[in-house]
Amino acid sequence: SNWMMRAAEIHLNILYEELTGFDLIHADETPFEVIRDGRSAGNKSYMWVYCTGGSEKHPIVLYDYRSTRKTDHPREFLKDYSGILVTDGYQVYHSLEKRKMISESRLLGPRQAENAELVKSTGIPKLEGTIAAQGVKLISELFHLDGLYGKLGDKSRKDYHHRELSPKVDAYFAWVKKSIQTVPAGSNTYNNTAERAIRPFTVDRKNWVNVDSIRGAEVSAIMYSLVETAKANGLRVYDYLEYVLTELAAHQDDTDRAFLTALLPWSKVIQKKCRIEKKK
Repeated sequence: SNWMMRAAEIHLNILYEELTGFDLIHADETPFEVIRDGRSAGNKSYMWVYCTGGSEKHPIVLYDYRSTRKTDHPREFLKDYSGILVTDGYQVYHSLEKRKMISESRLLGPRQAENAELVKSTGIPKLEGTIAAQGVKLISELFHLDGLYGKLGDKSRKDYHHRELSPKVDAYFAWVKKSIQTVPAGSNTYNNTAERAIRPFTVDRKNWVNVDSIRGAEVSAIMYSLVETAKANGLRVYDYLEYVLTELAAHQDDTDRAFLTALLPWSKVIQKKCRIEKKK
């Protein structure tokens, strides 16, 4: 019912405040179809997901329905956030101002071409200072120096590599080691965490195929947020939802929202009532 959704939205607000207080957030998005959204059939809508790192003690997974894949959506969702955002190579994320971006990328071997394409499509000014841009510059310099002496004989080429390239390679790996130290403990530059977080939605999408209305998509985002956050915190989902919605209904006329803290998935009350008991 509508009151249940309004109550759930109140609960999500405090989860959002908690999420944007973390130093690092993972993000990803996936397409689906909303039938009655005022557009012609076949237009894609997107479910975005934002979640804490995989090693966080208090994990949070929030879904956000949007009709497109534009930059405006993550910018609006993350307007109160200024930490590190771990994403894939989709350039929309890299256009977010005042964010310290980490792109999922390896800067050696075949992935160098992908990073170069990212820099080309997004532009160095927007990526200036990010790990991706710095890595592309360093690796590009190595490839350039290596190509200058591509026609030398084996011995001359070996001498050149030892004299000119080896110091550059050592400098590159020193930079890698230094860059890794800037990443918060327990996190990584791969986006597996967000990909795992959005997988339940992509798996379920194969069964229900599409969503009927905009409100249905919004409700889906709310319910997936509550369910996946509960699962991430080791809770019995039904018991958690029943308790939270019951408490929210009991406090719906309260102006003091302090009671919401006790409804967080990791609170002592919730853990005692809803925690899945580990098998001995």
